[in-house]
Amino acid sequence: MPRRSLFILACLAACVFLITPVANADDADLGPPPAGDLPGAAALEEWPEAAPAGDALPADEPAPPPESEVAPAMVEGEFELEIETAPTEEDVRELVPVEEAATAPAPGRLEKLCCGQVYDRCGWAVDFCNRRYGRWEFRLEGGVGMIEDPEGLLGVSTGLANQMSWDRLEYDVEFAGRAGFQYAVTPRDRVSLTGTFYGSFENSERQTGVLGYTQTPGGGVLSTPVNTATLTSEVDFYGGELHWWHEMCAWQCVSWELGVGIRMLRLDETATADGWATPFPPLAGLPFVQADVENTFIGGQVGASVRYDADRRWSLFASVKGLFGAMGRDIEVRDRDIFIGGAHTAIDEDSVFAWGIDAEVGIRYRVSRSLLIGVSYNLMFLDNVVHATDALDFTQGATGAVQARQLEDDLLVHAVFAGVTLNL
Repeated sequence: MPRRSLFILACLAACVFLITPVANADDADLGPPPAGDLPGAAALEEWPEAAPAGDALPADEPAPPPESEVAPAMVEGEFELEIETAPTEEDVRELVPVEEAATAPAPGRLEKLCCGQVYDRCGWAVDFCNRRYGRWEFRLEGGVGMIEDPEGLLGVSTGLANQMSWDRLEYDVEFAGRAGFQYAVTPRDRVSLTGTFYGSFENSERQTGVLGYTQTPGGGVLSTPVNTATLTSEVDFYGGELHWWHEMCAWQCVSWELGVGIRMLRLDETATADGWATPFPPLAGLPFVQADVENTFIGGQVGASVRYDADRRWSLFASVKGLFGAMGRDIEVRDRDIFIGGAHTAIDEDSVFAWGIDAEVGIRYRVSRSLLIGVSYNLMFLDNVVHATDALDFTQGATGAVQARQLEDDLLVHAVFAGVTLNL
């Protein structure tokens, strides 16, 4: 090759050697290229920095997924979905433990999950198929009731051991029943109407003894000759209420409610002493005395209740209500041949302020979507009532008749109810 050609090739090689470092240095000073010049660069916000050489991954090891796609570790009994969109049924099926899959809510419906009970976004409780329970509930219950036994002596106390007494009468446990319905106005408000029959009680006993009386109040105590008679006491107790409840607070499995309402209670009593063996001298007719008393309470009530939902089926509840209002007391006393011959009637009517307490505790089990069963214990206390055995006034013998009197006392009733509730 001619020397001139070799010289030209050497010059060209030297130029290439000198130009290449300069071009590389210029490129390094330019910084990252514009985002629009890169494929898919619209989604990038900054140019990634080069990873240190020591962090480079081997060629045969796959790159880890982005941090946002890493699923959190699942803790037994708990799960959480860290994704931007609503979970699909497949996601729920994968993340919910098998024993809880039956109670998992449908995507987008869950508002809160309380001890297995699911509520939708509006606050209504939903069933296993994410359908709201009905707003109406109809309840029918039966049970037993127990009431205080009658107390007191027949007539004025004589201090004699053989004086006839109401204390010897004891009531048996009797049938009690309750029926009502409830309507849920909102997820946190409900109205209930309930009628309760606490029982019809009766007992009688044949006794032999004396009857004490006075001619005037505070006068000397007299007694009749020993005689034999049948003492009978009867009681009917029932009532109804209209109540509004509002949920004040719900924390985990427990919900608290306050409410107000109106209440009516009726206590009817009859006390009778008849079937005497002989007349009271000098009278010729067989004696008879009876008192009929009607206690009618009408007033308002305020209450508080608490409910614990163990799961979707079992729940415990308790409530207490304070009653206040007017107690109307109507008394009618009839006698024959006690002080003087013939029949006599005395009537006394009065109305006073009265108060009471109604407490209940129970448990319910949801058999199906529409059927619940439950059992509860109820305690009722009512003040300022008049019992028929106390309404007989034997202190005014000079009037020739047994008079009526307003002697205040209280009432205590126990009842146990069990029954079914239909949710529609």
